[in-house]
Amino acid sequence: MKPLKNKVAVVTGGAGGIGAAICQALADAGASVVVGYHTSETSAQELVQRLPPAARPHAALSSPVTDSAALGAMAAEVDRRFERCDILVN
Repeated sequence: MKPLKNKVAVVTGGAGGIGAAICQALADAGASVVVGYHTSETSAQELVQRLPPAARPHAALSSPVTDSAALGAMAAEVDRRFERCDILVN
């Protein structure tokens, strides 16, 4: 059973360490995951490729938490691609 099937989760700092483990757990539970990163795009893209399939493709998006304009752009991209965000891990 996938309790998060059809849910969209955004994880800022999702590319490494604890964030990557959270992304994995959310994807294992069925969520489509947006892996947020600041400087580790390669790690984020590699993680996206390792996550199990979900209702919508996972994504890696830049999300530097100290840059409000960049976060706004990331939120707009999440809205464009997924039409919502059900879970935010910040």
